Amino acid sequence: MMGWHAMRGNYFDLNPEQLRERQYMRDQYMGMQQRMMEQMLQQQVNKAVPQE
Repeated sequence: MMGWHAMRGNYFDLNPEQLRERQYMRDQYMGMQQRMMEQMLQQQVNKAVPQE
């Protein structure tokens, strides 16, 4: 994954259509990571807390 700054540098060269596409891709990617993180945290919490 490239750094955000390197990616953002290209934004000014893109037309609005490409910009939206890239924004969408980034949101999808970030959302995926977010869910994975939440699942991992949830599993750790479940392990740490004794099940009643």
